[in-house]
Amino acid sequence: MDRGVLHMVKQTIWCRRVCSRIDRALGNFEWMIQWGHVTTEYGLPFISDHNPMILTLHLVSKPGKLLFRFFNIWAEHDSFADIVERICGQSYATCKMKNIWLKLKALRPLDKAPVIDGYNAYFFKKAWVIIEDEVIQAIKELFNTGKLYKAVNCTTLTLQVIASVICEAQAGFIPGRRIADNIILAHELVKAYTRKNISDRCMIKIDLQKAYDSVEWSFLEQVLIELGFPMRFVVWIMECVPTVNYTIMLNGESTPPFDVAKGLRQGDPIFPFLFAIVMEYLSRSLNNLKEVKCFRFHPRCAKLGITHLSYADDLLLFARGDLSSISHIHGCFSHFSQVSGLQANLRKSSVYLGGGGVPQNVRMEIIQKLGFTIGELPFKYLGIPLATKKLSLMQWYPLVKKIVAKISLWTAKKLSYVGRVQLVHTVLFGIQSYWSQLLNFPTKVLKMIESYCRSYIWSGVNVITKKALVAWTECVRLNQRGLSLINLQLWNKAALAKFCWDVAHKQDRLWIKWIHAFYIKDKQLEEMAIPQQASWMVRQILSARTTLQQVQHKQYLKKSMISQFYLQLLRDRPRVSWKCLMFQNKARPNAIFTMWLHLHEKLLTADRLKILHWMQRQDVVRDNWDQHVQWVIQWAKGMTHRVQLYRMVYAEISHVTWIERNLRLFKKRSRRVDSIAREVAYICNVRATTGNSSLVQHFIFS
Repeated sequence: MDRGVLHMVKQTIWCRRVCSRIDRALGNFEWMIQWGHVTTEYGLPFISDHNPMILTLHLVSKPGKLLFRFFNIWAEHDSFADIVERICGQSYATCKMKNIWLKLKALRPLDKAPVIDGYNAYFFKKAWVIIEDEVIQAIKELFNTGKLYKAVNCTTLTLQVIASVICEAQAGFIPGRRIADNIILAHELVKAYTRKNISDRCMIKIDLQKAYDSVEWSFLEQVLIELGFPMRFVVWIMECVPTVNYTIMLNGESTPPFDVAKGLRQGDPIFPFLFAIVMEYLSRSLNNLKEVKCFRFHPRCAKLGITHLSYADDLLLFARGDLSSISHIHGCFSHFSQVSGLQANLRKSSVYLGGGGVPQNVRMEIIQKLGFTIGELPFKYLGIPLATKKLSLMQWYPLVKKIVAKISLWTAKKLSYVGRVQLVHTVLFGIQSYWSQLLNFPTKVLKMIESYCRSYIWSGVNVITKKALVAWTECVRLNQRGLSLINLQLWNKAALAKFCWDVAHKQDRLWIKWIHAFYIKDKQLEEMAIPQQASWMVRQILSARTTLQQVQHKQYLKKSMISQFYLQLLRDRPRVSWKCLMFQNKARPNAIFTMWLHLHEKLLTADRLKILHWMQRQDVVRDNWDQHVQWVIQWAKGMTHRVQLYRMVYAEISHVTWIERNLRLFKKRSRRVDSIAREVAYICNVRATTGNSSLVQHFIFS
């Protein structure tokens, strides 16, 4: 082996005696490329002072073609537009769809598999001026011929009339309907299931097994035709559906694509609508039961004709608790399973019987008829416990446990304070936001969640501690004062007020129709008493009218209604005089955080006085902290380029000065003042807007 390629190196460490010998094999770049996979075995030195090394070399197997993914940074290259224009200027096929697919294929690297999914929206946005005409012509070709080039399968069709076709009992993927619609109504229907002096009733919970992968294509086509969709539209849809193929990632490599015989592809924007259309067949079959004399509705459901609630693959069926009604409703589902290919998952499906009048022998017949087990309330429905009464603290524990588990994943990561704040703001609060939009959080649960979040921010641990530099109430202030963290209590109130607003102003949803039909009737929502016979969830929504009276919805604003309500509730809190320093500050997040602590007077007094002296010009030095803050505020007010630059510079100087303090205190090292100032200038030059950059550059190069 060439000595220039592989070198044997011995390193000896002495400490009175030889403690260890480290023999290493070093290879240059070319050697590592060819023999990168090496197994080294060290032997005993025997007569030499070197340990013999046995290297087992393995040829590096070249991976197969990996799936192509477009990186946004490529679009910023100076030659991006020229390359796209040169490739698109060529012709590869007469079929317009195939032609553009081959052009996209020619743009990818040679070692990547040619999949069109690799081009994201950013690519098309940047290259749209060049490829616009060809893409439009390719789509028109599909509409005119009804033929889709199989390698593309770009299902660009949208269903704009879906809401007028799909039954109100379906809430999944339908514009204007939400997952909360089914959750609220389900709580209304099960509110009395644990009582014994009520009429017999039955609820069947069905989980569809591999729902998307089991839909028969012929059934989908027939349903589209029967629902009255134009034949040309049906042809377009059915041209997209059967041309789906898949590849499997195995050890980082993609297998050749293979076809499928049924099912809808998950992740495609049109297929959730198609699945809703498939479920519409079951909805209409169940709605036809009202014509069957021996079928009796679930109590209170006959008025609105409710027989089921559906969200994606979660299905709830409702009927009177007698064998005849349950047999009819189960018969509809069994017929639907036979023709559509969708089957119930027996392990995840259950039947719930309410009332004490169902004889034991009838219960056994029902279980034998359905093949499901008897379930007990509460159970988790669409992520929320479905219960007959208000949730206990133990039923809130899964939410807290989920937040603690997420914190535990990040405790080993050495995140800065700002990194922890961002994690709490995006991830942890995102976990609880789903619950907070539906349920009124108990005070103990709110305090527990906030305690875990506070402890993680200030200590980086997943247990509750009392260490906190700044009180939690200060952390959840508005952006100009706090850390942009959400005040859970106010957000919870704003979310419930949104539902109350829906009840007062909308009557197009099934759960709102239910509330008006049984509780509000002809009364005024603001004046009526809260109905005690309503479920606990509906009572807390109606009780939010007190919050609704404190806020108002402004339709001209682009913010969501919950955000509007939240900000209005939050604005009642007092603000500080130095809020101008936090407003639209372009400094680094770490710098803003240090300045925030600095202004909260949470740095040590001696350190603050040193920083105060270092940061000010000699002719305006203030010995008093309050005078210093007022001096800073005076310069930070306004929206001119100079003022914006001052905010950023002040934050960066606060941060680098604090870093310099730590460097001198703990590592006994220091830097020159002009070096620190130039570092701040370079940072501000990178982060400043166009108008501010000229001011910074004048300072750097003057």
